[in-house]
Amino acid sequence: MMTFWEKVFREIEILVGDGGRYEGYIPIIQGDQASPHTDGIFLDFVRNFCEARGWYWSPQAPQMPHMNVLDLSVFPAMSKRHSGLTRKHGYSVVSQDVIAKCAEKVFNDFSSATIARSFVTVRHMADKVIAAKGGNEFLAFGDLHFGIRAAFADTDTGIRLKHKEEDEEEDTLF
Repeated sequence: MMTFWEKVFREIEILVGDGGRYEGYIPIIQGDQASPHTDGIFLDFVRNFCEARGWYWSPQAPQMPHMNVLDLSVFPAMSKRHSGLTRKHGYSVVSQDVIAKCAEKVFNDFSSATIARSFVTVRHMADKVIAAKGGNEFLAFGDLHFGIRAAFADTDTGIRLKHKEEDEEEDTLF
């Protein structure tokens, strides 16, 4: 529990707090239902911590990582970028320092628009889950391209729907 506080919540507070990179954002914490994350004491801590700060706690359904923004889109995108950066240091095992520096660069370069598109993707995946009546057969046979890049434009703070005329102003949606 202390590790979660020290390594996750403390960093999130810095990011969304006064003067933080994402000042004013409201975090959504998604639990992954891993065994340590279902412990009653841990869950009470997370729920109370999030509630006290106005953050959202939303545990994902077990065995449904495709309904978790991080598991579906964010972590794979970050992993791909991290692998690309570490390969620039050769194809042998790189040092912990290189791994850490590459991870920090990926995190710092990861845009809020990319994360916002991930939330839209999960929303489309939820439609697929509902249409499949809770099953996941659509993962093997369904069309999982939702046209999000074509439908949304990046902004400094997220994404917005594109209009036929790109000049029109619209508030950021996500």
